[in-house]
Amino acid sequence: MSRGAGLEVFGALDVCEAQRRVRRLARTAGLGDDATFQLLIAVTELANHLFVASRRTGALAFRVLRRGDRRGLEVLARVATGGQWAVDLPPIEPLVDEFDAGFEGFGRIYVRARKWTSAAGASAVFAARAPGRPVAAAGRA
Repeated sequence: MSRGAGLEVFGALDVCEAQRRVRRLARTAGLGDDATFQLLIAVTELANHLFVASRRTGALAFRVLRRGDRRGLEVLARVATGGQWAVDLPPIEPLVDEFDAGFEGFGRIYVRARKWTSAAGASAVFAARAPGRPVAAAGRA
């Protein structure tokens, strides 16, 4: 498993840089064109929705994964919510093989998306959550 450098996202130029990194790391991970395209859409939606449109601060991190003979790419978004207990997420679950979102502490959420070289058997969803439903802290809605 190799780590990519993090990227703080403040605006549209940072979204373009995130797309560039995903393309490069997807090639390293051996993802095909369709999988890379789906992950590019997911990263663009995450970055635009969580950072640019909402004016929140946060960062994206990327890493190439290995699970047995399969390789993949993980994108991790960490977002400061300004103390809000719920944040709407873009509907990216159908675009990725694994998805997870939750709270890291007061006022911070994470969103993790993974895409694998072979989607067969990889469609596990970490957190059971209906698409479009906000992430909320335990006991809060």
